[in-house]
Amino acid sequence: MGGRLIACLAVLLWLDAVAIADQGREVTASTLNVRSGPGTGYAIVGVAGSSQRYVAYGSSGGWHRIWWAGGSGWIYSGYTRLVTGTGARVNVSTLNVRSGPSTSYAIVGTASSGQTYYLTGTSSGWDRIWFGGASRWFSGAYATNVSLEGSPPPPSPRWSSNYVGIDKDGSKIPRAGVRNGTLYNTLRIWTEPYGTVVSYSSRSFVRGKVSWFGGPRDSNGTMAITGIASTWYDNPTNPSADYVAANPAKYYYCAMRWDYAPNGRSWWANQRLIVINPSNGRACVIAPVDWGPHTYTGRALDLSPYVMSVLGLTTDDEALVAFGQAGTPLGPR
Repeated sequence: MGGRLIACLAVLLWLDAVAIADQGREVTASTLNVRSGPGTGYAIVGVAGSSQRYVAYGSSGGWHRIWWAGGSGWIYSGYTRLVTGTGARVNVSTLNVRSGPSTSYAIVGTASSGQTYYLTGTSSGWDRIWFGGASRWFSGAYATNVSLEGSPPPPSPRWSSNYVGIDKDGSKIPRAGVRNGTLYNTLRIWTEPYGTVVSYSSRSFVRGKVSWFGGPRDSNGTMAITGIASTWYDNPTNPSADYVAANPAKYYYCAMRWDYAPNGRSWWANQRLIVINPSNGRACVIAPVDWGPHTYTGRALDLSPYVMSVLGLTTDDEALVAFGQAGTPLGPR
């Protein structure tokens, strides 16, 4: 009975898969597991490395189906980005894939008719491609170049459907000039000194300097909003993409100098924020977990080390922050 139930669930997940126009996907994580199906419950069939590019031709529930080592595999979309480029589509029944650009190099696999691989270079009539996590070659005489424009770009950024604003239910994203009773009770300062309101992608955000906090490298303590020990967060410090996907609350978090009036800590604990690096457009949905940083730092916002890395931020860089819709899944947008 249990086996039949698992099989039925797998079928339902596959029924959700849809075909898409060929598009290039670049891996943005240091390593990314490639699986036999669209979910962490499927077997790992390989590992793709940072900046490797593959051709996606299907999607399901936040996963992309790619051509992988002569077959297909699935990668989590949140750790890839859409890229344009050229694909090499095999036009013979079977094509040897080699370790170098000539027949004198070893055969390391085969590609089949209709499979398309991201073209990264050419040499004397040979095409260089990403194949099963490595740079490989096949004869360009038996492949057709195709444009990988991907799906038409959306009219708005991915985070836009979750955007609420810089005010919500009477509470405000802390910013310069806003009176803050909690700030006064804590530091005897009535008015928030940092954070500038700016327009980004035709929406209002608060812009300010950032740093990191939380995790095993931080001092022991308890987060003011969640009541959880700070060492629970960002732990382990070098997680796999699968671990983060299964434990997002440990990695997508932040602190600001919130005002606990009119809404208290329990209200803030259920909120979502959108944070963006304006220099590269990367965005994440994160959760408030603590109060801070101290005003003497000159910073408006503290982020988890993981979010800093995902967004490409370093200490004292500037980020944008606004309210998102409560209940939005944590992670990249």
